Amino acid sequence: MSLLAPKVENILWNCGVSFYPEKNVVIDVSGMWRLKNLKLQTEECGFVLSLDVGRPYSITHARKLQEMFHLPDISVLELCVETCGHVYGAMVLNLLRICNAKQKLNVFVDCRASWTTVEACPPDCLCNQPQNWRNQNIYLSLEEVEIVNFKGSGYEIDFLKLLFRCAPLMTVTLKLAAKVSPSSRGRKETYKIFKANPAVECHVYRKRGKEIIYA
Repeated sequence: MSLLAPKVENILWNCGVSFYPEKNVVIDVSGMWRLKNLKLQTEECGFVLSLDVGRPYSITHARKLQEMFHLPDISVLELCVETCGHVYGAMVLNLLRICNAKQKLNVFVDCRASWTTVEACPPDCLCNQPQNWRNQNIYLSLEEVEIVNFKGSGYEIDFLKLLFRCAPLMTVTLKLAAKVSPSSRGRKETYKIFKANPAVECHVYRKRGKEIIYA
């Protein structure tokens, strides 16, 4: 698909991707993640791209997202990620390279265990490729970031550090997953990042919406 309608002001395009293995659309080099649904729409801020991402059952043939559709300049990138126990940091970084959202990144981590199967994630798993993604320095124009169902795991902390390092962030909002302990190591590491970046407005919320004040 090509978007060649310069005079159109209001656009809403919603596309569900087939579950058949021969019609997979992958969004990373390894083929670890596939696209389930894509929605592109215009809002006051500009183009908003919403992607539902999950793990493929099997792949016999796949096309890359950037090969199928030349994306316009995106203001907001919204991701719903069905992780199945895998690391999503490298995949989200790859998507940010493709579309380079100018204003905001929203990540909703799908934690519904009854809907998804948690897989064993070995140290050399493809989800963690390239292995140097944590140390990369690229310019991201993001001003706002929101992550829902944040657990504070090691790779999530690394992903947060990368965003603070590579983007001119103004606001960061984390909504914790259920059963995340207030004294967890991930929470403490998160607050260290916040304190090291006092110019960024940071908020942390419990599952039920109550904000946590960190000292």
